[in-house]
Amino acid sequence: MKDLNPHLGPGAPRPVQREFRRIPLRAGTGPDAERSPLHRLSWRDLMVPLFYYRRTLLGCVMAGFVVGGALAIMARTQFLADTLMLVLIGPESAAAQDASGAGTALVSVDGLKVVQSEIQIIQTDQVIRAAAQQIGPAILYPALAGPRLFGLIRARDERELLGAVLEKFRADLRVENDAGSNLIRISFPHPDRDVAIRTVQAVLGAYLAKRREIYASTNSSFLEQQIARYQKHLDQLKAEIESLGVRYDVLDIAQDILLVGNRLDSIMQRQNQVRERIAAVQTEVVAVRINLANQREIVLDYRERSTTTGNDEARNTLVRLQQQRTHFVSAYSASWAGLDEIDRKIEVVRAQISANNQRPYTAERMVRNPAINVLDNRLASLEVEEKALVHQLEELVDQSHQADQRAKTLREADGQLHALILAREVTESAYRQLSARQPGAVFQDKVVEERNANLHVVQPPTSPILGRSLAVAYLFAGVFVGLLLGVASSVIASMLRHIYITPTEVERDLALPSLGTFDQTGSEVDSLSQQNEIAALSALLQDITVGGRWLSSLLVVGATAPPGNAAVIRALGAELATAYDRRTLIVDLQGDGQSHALALGQPQGYPAPSLQSPIPVAATRVAGLWVAVRPTQSILGDHHAPRSQVRATLDKLRQQFGMLLIIGGEDGAEDHGLRRLAGLVDGNMLVLQAEQTRTEEAARLCSTILAAGGNTLGFLFMGRRYYVPGWLYRRL
Repeated sequence: MKDLNPHLGPGAPRPVQREFRRIPLRAGTGPDAERSPLHRLSWRDLMVPLFYYRRTLLGCVMAGFVVGGALAIMARTQFLADTLMLVLIGPESAAAQDASGAGTALVSVDGLKVVQSEIQIIQTDQVIRAAAQQIGPAILYPALAGPRLFGLIRARDERELLGAVLEKFRADLRVENDAGSNLIRISFPHPDRDVAIRTVQAVLGAYLAKRREIYASTNSSFLEQQIARYQKHLDQLKAEIESLGVRYDVLDIAQDILLVGNRLDSIMQRQNQVRERIAAVQTEVVAVRINLANQREIVLDYRERSTTTGNDEARNTLVRLQQQRTHFVSAYSASWAGLDEIDRKIEVVRAQISANNQRPYTAERMVRNPAINVLDNRLASLEVEEKALVHQLEELVDQSHQADQRAKTLREADGQLHALILAREVTESAYRQLSARQPGAVFQDKVVEERNANLHVVQPPTSPILGRSLAVAYLFAGVFVGLLLGVASSVIASMLRHIYITPTEVERDLALPSLGTFDQTGSEVDSLSQQNEIAALSALLQDITVGGRWLSSLLVVGATAPPGNAAVIRALGAELATAYDRRTLIVDLQGDGQSHALALGQPQGYPAPSLQSPIPVAATRVAGLWVAVRPTQSILGDHHAPRSQVRATLDKLRQQFGMLLIIGGEDGAEDHGLRRLAGLVDGNMLVLQAEQTRTEEAARLCSTILAAGGNTLGFLFMGRRYYVPGWLYRRL
């Protein structure tokens, strides 16, 4: 089997044949598409935005450093004084209740709740106020006692000063305990070590005094007399309740009342339903009678009127002759003799149709009105239903009277039973409480001798010799907060950015492969890395076939057209012409082709060879590379040219050249010529400019190519800049 490209030399390498199929963009791709598993974020994707917005990041870090330094300068050395107390569970704790029963209600608590109750006592306003007044507000917080705002505001009076000191003292005082421990720690920071120790001592003294005041116990010796009195009262209430139940025939007053209430509610609902139905039936009867009186005895069944006849052969012949004449007009000139013959036949047929016209005819049918029987039947059924509903309503009225009598009897019994049952419940509750507290009352009177027997001070108030300063912590916190703010600002800026800085972002947003990346936009491709990219791109294009043939036409489109794009296209054409011996033609629809001719030069030693081409072309110094001259004035650049002529021109150019490199117009997705060429060429390649091409414009360009039926091979990423240092970028 012989498969040779006529535009490849005999010594050119034969690439592996790959069939390229049109693959439309997947649903959900584009600038707003979610990241697929193939494009998960990597460390490079995270580091590139940070280095791209490095000035913002450094500015936030410096601002945090300045703020942290200012706070560090204003920070003062604090001395933390503290004390430890051990709480033992006993009758003197805040959670232990008065066993005599004359005090508050009985509450069951465990040891941890006892410790929490002691902490809450220390944090009461009375304890804090007593400690602050003992030390003195001016000594505790001197800054609050002087003038405010550099002397512009007068000093606080005694009442305002005490309120401000109490609020700040409450915020600075710490009363804590470890989980599962009975130890309570009281701590207070102050710039003066002696004041801190004295303050903790004052809090401890105020707490112990308040504790002795709270735990005062009362005598409960009258419990036995109260128990006997409640027992006698319970016996009397029981006898009265039994007598009242027999008199009114009541077993369970609550259940009987519920049953009677449900019965009354059911009867009332049924009465309302019957009344509503009677009103509805009466309304329907009136409406049916009125409608019946307005009905006509005889009504029209149908009426038919027609102006058509059976199959009219003359009309069919006229239609065929008109279609035949339309076809001849489009195929021959207007002076052709056959058109006159067809016109004479059409006139003859029209005359025959006029002679065959007939008068229209009509037909009517009258029948008896079927609605009269329906209305008669409906009226009879409504009258029967109305009589039945009237009898049902009378029966419901009798049932309602009986239920009212029973409800009245139960209401009278409930008034008496409720008072007796309530009195019995209260008496029983008091009797049980007093009986349970009687043994503890005697025991409590004997054991309560010392008020603070269950509280031991493990560590007296003390403070370290060396204070603690938060200057270094403020400094590091400022830098850390600035760093977080800088990272957040970089993330937000990246989310709001509408330009591309890496080819990975393009692959993720447009779902297109990267065909090459160029890190400069000069007028020539001279670096080794860029030459390697050109060689790789040309090799990739050699591996592609479309419809069983080699890729022979490529449309290069982009949103912007810097000078570097034209240099890359010229380098690609030279690579295809020299490395693969393919006759290549560059068609620049953005200019007149002179810039490419000047950059590539004319052949030396002989004039430009003449070539019979649909568009003017000029040879270059590179063997096998040609440049179109003024292509915008040719059929390819003419927006008014028919699509068939453009396709024919491209086919002729494919026969003369092995590869057509067509550079799209400057209007991008709005260019009609681009939309037309995108569907006629074998493949399309996007050229995106780093930090210039907007994401919306690139997505719109892809959609335009897809809508035109074009094949998108991928994209070239131009002018890429590397913000991450190379040693770090290689390790990510």
